[in-house]
Amino acid sequence: MRFLKLPLLLLTFVFLSILACCCSTAPKAYEPSAKGKVVEKNLPELKAYETSCEGNYYNNSNRLFRRLFNYLNSNKLSMTIPIEVSVEPAKMIFIINDNETDKKLADSDLVTVITLPPRKVLSYGMTGRYSQENFNKGKEELEKYLLQNPQYQKDGDFFAVYWDNPMVVPPFMRRSEISVPIKKKLSTDKELTN
Repeated sequence: MRFLKLPLLLLTFVFLSILACCCSTAPKAYEPSAKGKVVEKNLPELKAYETSCEGNYYNNSNRLFRRLFNYLNSNKLSMTIPIEVSVEPAKMIFIINDNETDKKLADSDLVTVITLPPRKVLSYGMTGRYSQENFNKGKEELEKYLLQNPQYQKDGDFFAVYWDNPMVVPPFMRRSEISVPIKKKLSTDKELTN
């Protein structure tokens, strides 16, 4: 009887994790990319709040998250998905919920309120741990894609987009994508306007 409890607990955990992953109540600023696919996306203009520090994101993620979470709580803002992350220097961005963009939000000592302009990006969808190793894998896939598709030109730094709460969703189920801003080029090497 004791041996049946462990599989039952494991099944319950997996079910609750899938439920948390699929039924998130946080509003989405845009849709996630499919796993293993490179897609072109037009990201809308978004109001957000960001924090940054020197060093690598993966060594500072808890500190950055606490800053933004404290700002969110003190301003009575709701959590949204996704969270955007720059690796070097470390930066984390929370998107402001559409219902809350009219609030008068001020910068704090550690958090800046920003407007992200509309962006055209290539994104590579993944699942797995939010780690430097997985970031590098996604970045390599995009670099390979850019080499094979010369009509695209890199127009900014690579960044990660995280879709799931790592406190709730197990590592193997966490959705993410690595993105890079792009411009399209004509065959004569002239840039196209977005």
